[in-house]
Amino acid sequence: MRPRSDRNTPFEQGRFEDLPERPRLPHRYADAQSTTVVVRSEPFGDIATHVAFYGPRDAPPLLLIHGLMTTSYSWRYEFERLGDRFRLVVPDLPGAGRSAGDPLASAAGARAFIGYLSDALDPRELRAFERELRSRRERGEGFPVPLMLVYAREDPTVPPKVGRRLAALIPDAEFHWLEHTSHFVQVDRPDRLADLLADFLVRRG
Repeated sequence: MRPRSDRNTPFEQGRFEDLPERPRLPHRYADAQSTTVVVRSEPFGDIATHVAFYGPRDAPPLLLIHGLMTTSYSWRYEFERLGDRFRLVVPDLPGAGRSAGDPLASAAGARAFIGYLSDALDPRELRAFERELRSRRERGEGFPVPLMLVYAREDPTVPPKVGRRLAALIPDAEFHWLEHTSHFVQVDRPDRLADLLADFLVRRG
């Protein structure tokens, strides 16, 4: 997705053929240390999970989790921006990036993965989550942990109304809009997101 020159117009769909051969910004992903951690899972068995590390070893740890259908590489522009203040821990989730492996190739693994996706996107679960948030708000209970919500006004994947709804349900959460940004704010606006994260973590840490 790429923004048009007019700030008031939405993102337009680009073409795969127009993607640059090299990253649009330099990044330090290739400079990260990495290791493989074997994680035992009931449905998948042993999963070799790739984990990247960046930043001073004695800095506060910051776990960065990528979303569905992507990898730890999606955080590449934040390594240098956050790695001077935090020890970044950035895994490839099972089935993604360098954590993709044999467990997902088995019939049981495929069923487990499909079940995971179904549970994550089940409208019934989302409605139950919304009811719980509404109930907590009505009882005057805040969210269990400090929370910051960051949403893109032009997100083509998650409609902006979702952000507004969550902000209304969790009034004690910090809420920030990002302009001219697609679903991957850490790619489109890495400087702004890094500033928001560092400020929030320092104040709430």
